[in-house]
Amino acid sequence: MKYISLFTLAASLFVMTAATTPTAKEYYQAGMENLKKQNFVEAIGRFTEAVSEDPSYADAFYQRARAKEMLAKQKGYTDSQHYGDLLQAMRLGNKEAAKDVQEGYAGECVSGLAHDLRPEEVFCLDASSANLKSTPEKLTQMKNLIQLSVGDNELKDINGILANNQTLLFLDARQNQIETLSADIKKLTYLQELNLRDNQLTQLPAEIKELKNLRTLTLTGNPIEDSEKDKIREMLPKCNVYFGENEAIAKTKSNAKFRPARKATEMQATKKAPKRL
Repeated sequence: MKYISLFTLAASLFVMTAATTPTAKEYYQAGMENLKKQNFVEAIGRFTEAVSEDPSYADAFYQRARAKEMLAKQKGYTDSQHYGDLLQAMRLGNKEAAKDVQEGYAGECVSGLAHDLRPEEVFCLDASSANLKSTPEKLTQMKNLIQLSVGDNELKDINGILANNQTLLFLDARQNQIETLSADIKKLTYLQELNLRDNQLTQLPAEIKELKNLRTLTLTGNPIEDSEKDKIREMLPKCNVYFGENEAIAKTKSNAKFRPARKATEMQATKKAPKRL
């Protein structure tokens, strides 16, 4: 009898605790109320509790990013740290986050792969002409990349990049020795521009057709047969695909995205109040 009473008491306490603990949605709603009142610190706290309860809560990540950005502006400086939340919201399918990243990103890049570089803080990386023969481990740890250049190296594949960088908008892998692309290319759902000029590709995987946001694909200088070129065009009907020398050069000049790169140490020096990307 005593055992049953203790069990009943424990069950009652569990029910009471469950009833009084806010849900992820309730935390989110509280965050939105604070955001409307411009109580940004409180809003960030509530959104943080929401994603702690539900790590797949894309809207909470997005709104926490907005709150962080607004707080930085309120304090008188711009800050790129909110991009981590924006990119997580992107990965979870929030279209507003993807739109904000695409419209707000200006393309200032870090140059090189310094040992003291924090992977989660790198949004744009220029690792071109770095004598790379394979994908460095440091690069595979960079989950928040928006823009990446690994051109003019000796890479035989970029599969490690494709598997780990779902948020990439621009990827430049020209002048390598790439022979194939893996099916992981389909993971780059937000990719807008892909430069594979002067590699050893003879075909592209069927999964390339999943890149609905791809607008420019440069394949000049690859040994691709005419029949395969037709297949690629069919798979990407809304994408400008360039196989010819002159048209690819013109496109590269008109759509140059990369600004002069900053060194990794310079990025660390601006950590307190970094420029908005």
